[in-house]
Amino acid sequence: EIPTHHALDEVKYQALGRGLRIPLPEFTDEMVVRVKYSTSPDASALQWLTPPQTKSGKHPYLFSQCQAIHARSMLPCQDSPSNKASYRAVIQVPKPLVCVMSAVSEATADFTRLPFEGAQGEWVQYQWYQKVPIATYLIAITVGELESRDLSPRCRVWAEPSVVDAGAWEFAETEQFLQVAEDICGEYRWGRYDLLI
Repeated sequence: EIPTHHALDEVKYQALGRGLRIPLPEFTDEMVVRVKYSTSPDASALQWLTPPQTKSGKHPYLFSQCQAIHARSMLPCQDSPSNKASYRAVIQVPKPLVCVMSAVSEATADFTRLPFEGAQGEWVQYQWYQKVPIATYLIAITVGELESRDLSPRCRVWAEPSVVDAGAWEFAETEQFLQVAEDICGEYRWGRYDLLI
């Protein structure tokens, strides 16, 4: 790893954020650029529900809506539908909350150290990888009191515990729909087909 400097552009239009400029050294083949960042709870892509707004009334609920140009409020990216990228994410959440993303789960494990000063209780770490380059408005995250039901080896439905069985019943034919789509369009490239209610 080669540490480098960066610069942030002045804000011209608040909705567009600030440009990030990273001067790169000369290279001949390929270079990976890692950007460590944090976002704000006020990011326009993030929507927050208080416990009374959820079905169980026990825990808060977070979900993202990056369309049309709100992914830039959550992460540094070229936030235009013509730009596509794969991504990896490591997310830590307090138990019993669950994190799901628009990516394939790589690992889930108890998190043995607290993720930030002032954090309390037990935490879980989720690792996600979206290998198929997607438009940034398709990056999605949800954290809440969630359970899942498998519909097939590659299809699953996620929802709050009190409605997950009804969701599984409603979407029970998802695998058949996916197979018909594959007959017409070819193999489903993303591997998993999960639904979030």
